[in-house]
Amino acid sequence: MYASLKRHSLWLGVLLVLVMGSTALAHDAFVPCPDPVGTHPAVPTDFTRLNYLFESFEGSVPPAGWSIMTSGVSTTWEQSSTMVHSGDWSAVVHYGPQGAMQDEWLVTPALDFTGAAALYLEFFEDQAYWDGYGLRHHLAVSTTVPDDPAAFTMVETWTPSDHTVNGFGGDPVVLNLSDYAGMTGVYFAFRYEGDWADDWFIDDVRIYEPSDYDLAALEARPHDHVDVGVMLVPVGLVKNVGLNTVSCNVRYEILVEDAVVYSNEVGIYLAPDTQTYVDFEPFTPDAEGVYYETVVTTLLDVDEDPSNDEARGGFNTYPLGHVPLAFLFTNSGCGPCVQANQGWDAYMAEHGDENQIALMRIHAWWPYAGDIMYVANSSQCTAYINEYGVNGVPDMWLDGLASFGTDTQGIIAAAEDARFDPSPMSVTPLFWNTATEQLTVEVDIQSTMPPGVDLRLVSCITEDGIEHNGGNGEPIHNQAFLYAYPDMDGTAIPSDIGTYTYTVDMPLNPLDDGTIPWEFANLRATCYVQDRGSADFRKIYETGTRFLTEIMDVTPVALSAFDLSSRPGAVDIAWESATELADFRLMRFVDGVGTQLAYATAGQGRYTAEDLLPEGGDAQYQLYGRQSGEDWMFLRSENVQVDPAVLVSRLDRCWPNPFNPKTTVRYTLAEAGPVQL
Repeated sequence: MYASLKRHSLWLGVLLVLVMGSTALAHDAFVPCPDPVGTHPAVPTDFTRLNYLFESFEGSVPPAGWSIMTSGVSTTWEQSSTMVHSGDWSAVVHYGPQGAMQDEWLVTPALDFTGAAALYLEFFEDQAYWDGYGLRHHLAVSTTVPDDPAAFTMVETWTPSDHTVNGFGGDPVVLNLSDYAGMTGVYFAFRYEGDWADDWFIDDVRIYEPSDYDLAALEARPHDHVDVGVMLVPVGLVKNVGLNTVSCNVRYEILVEDAVVYSNEVGIYLAPDTQTYVDFEPFTPDAEGVYYETVVTTLLDVDEDPSNDEARGGFNTYPLGHVPLAFLFTNSGCGPCVQANQGWDAYMAEHGDENQIALMRIHAWWPYAGDIMYVANSSQCTAYINEYGVNGVPDMWLDGLASFGTDTQGIIAAAEDARFDPSPMSVTPLFWNTATEQLTVEVDIQSTMPPGVDLRLVSCITEDGIEHNGGNGEPIHNQAFLYAYPDMDGTAIPSDIGTYTYTVDMPLNPLDDGTIPWEFANLRATCYVQDRGSADFRKIYETGTRFLTEIMDVTPVALSAFDLSSRPGAVDIAWESATELADFRLMRFVDGVGTQLAYATAGQGRYTAEDLLPEGGDAQYQLYGRQSGEDWMFLRSENVQVDPAVLVSRLDRCWPNPFNPKTTVRYTLAEAGPVQL
């Protein structure tokens, strides 16, 4: 799964010993939430095909007309709100005690398929402990009675070795049941078998007849990263989900910033219930830092369901190098969380101080309600828990999209590999102003972004070394999430290529309830850019993390003077550097938004700049410098109040003088009107 796993084999071997200290994971590898949270999609109602059955288990389990056959040795099918696909409820079988062999059946009503030419079953599923403990799940059918196991035939049997449960956030299970089309009195059953096994959740069960003509586009390849100058073969995956054989063209398009740069069509001939990969003419990306949007479109004139005619994707030529951000949802009284915390402690001790990876441990209210890292900021902790649908701890996520549940080994391996992933930008916490409690953050977008992104900058404070005993035996807590500024939705930022600098108001301990010490030496700024739009909702594109002590009030000896003088509508800036630096960056901040200013070299280590602010106001100026090939370092910051300009019609001097290849001509007008220069 991870291309670079071998290069980290030594580290992962150590991790394996730490995390997998026993021969098998215990069934209590997580603690479920006693009051499940999270928002879920509404139960779907806008189906385009004929439905013979649809059940979302919102009323009861078994629903009206359904029935249950049970072994009676332990739990059987019941209603659950812990994990759902839509609405508020699903159906679940929980595992029982050792030695209790469960055989639990959830049976549909009698179904009449008279007149149906074909049938499909679709349902969503989720699980706990399937990989390590699951035995068998089945779909069974009876054409006689619903209450005799001997009357049923197994249509499909799934085991952990041959079946991956996609989860409620993944694709549904789809089975072709056309052998029963035209029959009456048909019963289907979801059958669970296991001894001290797994939990099986199902939701949104649907049996339907396909359309006469329906050709679906399923996937556009490649996706993720490709190399500049290397020829690739575009591929589209299409499936005939209709009742009849189809013959038509399939189109593959590549777009850059909404402009089509490639288009090719290929003809296909496809029988019902079959799928095929379609190869198109080669394409060679020729520029670094580009996002290529891809669209596969089926062009069937008689298609009866246009909703599945397009599959969209994308690939990029972003430069490599990324700071991944992991969320660990935990609790100081959670026994199973100890294993996850210790795994992360070991990994962060090796990589965390190098700012190669970022981690936020977000504390929940269960099982120990007195967890001070939750109590200190319960509203924002709860907001994160709701956002990610966390219904058990520990629970782990990487870069906003990849869920790893309780798999500490898996997420750490993925995070290690993600450090070498492509990234369209960098995020750098530059400077902490202790006097104003403000953080200066730079977002440098170097590549084109996918269409539809809504980028947000979220700036957080975490703390290491918090002393607290919640009952699970861990007295010290690191990377504990304390606060998100302004909140977890962040501040909207542009998605165009460019360098953007922001001053974020980050008052330390804003709730000031005395629960958490907020020890300055242990505070870390973790800033991330996340998509809140339609392109890849919740994806975290890039992160930057630094201890505040690393970036606080630094004034290098290299700068010997930094002077600001204001006049109506303008500020003059000058500085001198006793030690020559390769480059400077002068920034002006108004209302927290930074603008980079041009400057001129006056010789002998002297530099000047003029900033026009006709409307006046309060502004902050920050100066940064760097040696060739090194990171920017903060040099100086000054605030100034500027009076509004007294506007008169005036032609100012040219800058530089007009004997240069180009010059800037400035003028002011006392009132609006036509001018001629």
